[in-house]
Amino acid sequence: DPDPTMLEAYVCENPAIVSEAANRLGTTSKPLICLNGMPASAARALLDKLLHAGLQLHLRADFDWAGLRILDQLHQPGRTHLWRMTPADYHSCFPSQPLKGTPSSPEWASDLANAMSTAGLAAYEEDLIDQLITDLNPT
Repeated sequence: DPDPTMLEAYVCENPAIVSEAANRLGTTSKPLICLNGMPASAARALLDKLLHAGLQLHLRADFDWAGLRILDQLHQPGRTHLWRMTPADYHSCFPSQPLKGTPSSPEWASDLANAMSTAGLAAYEEDLIDQLITDLNPT
């Protein structure tokens, strides 16, 4: 069971975010869970348990089609919150990698999917590292 004083947790796709949070914030970081790509059943079970316990979950992934598919599996509008996953967030990290794969346009992300499709470029969580670490800093 989660610590009863824990009110929220952040969820990312890439272990580099966890590593950077550990390096910069150490044990003061807000709770952070890394999916390391597509969520396994154990990760889904953990997130469900945290939601059931009343925690606020802040979800994010890369700005690519796989990232949108990951979030489409996990995001429950009204129950979970997207973490820096708006079209403005996408543009602010200056996408520069070719956007590859089969497009994905979940209903909750249609504006973001349109922005990504129009630009034809992907961006990754590491491109927002400073903002993400700021969000994880409890002070």
